[in-house]
Order: sequence, then C-alpha cells, then structure tokens
Amino acid sequence: LQGLGAKKKHQILVGFAAETEHVIKYGQDKVIRKNLDMLVANDVSKSNAGFNVDTNEGYFLYPHKEPKEMPNMKKSE
Repeated sequence: LQGLGAKKKHQILVGFAAETEHVIKYGQDKVIRKNLDMLVANDVSKSNAGFNVDTNEGYFLYPHKEPKEMPNMKKSE
C-alpha cells in the first residue's frame, strides 16, 4: 500500500491492520506513512475479536480526524 499511496492521484486507498497493542497509535502511523484515506485497525489481542472467531472490533482511522470505534459485532453484520 505504501507504494500505491506514493503514486495515487484520485484513488481512495483503504488499508487493514491487525494489531496486538497500541491499536490507534500504530494504525494512525500507518495512515500517515502509507498515505491512506482510511484504515480499519483491529485489536486481535482480544479473545472475542480477530482471527478464528465470528466477531471483531476495532477502529476506523482517517488522516487528521478522530478515530471512530467499531464495537464488537459479528463479522457477518
């Protein structure tokens, strides 16, 4: 994504991150470093979110905006 972010003109780039700590900080760093328009950052350290479970939670992160929390919910929703 970082390479695409460096070249983008009119595209919208959305990234995904699986983090185990400092989810917002690490995610915001990726938004800026990779020139993303949005990043969905998931906290995979929790037993009820991430891999091998039917639920997930995390944050929608944008450049220069406050994070928006995504509450724990079924992945099918």
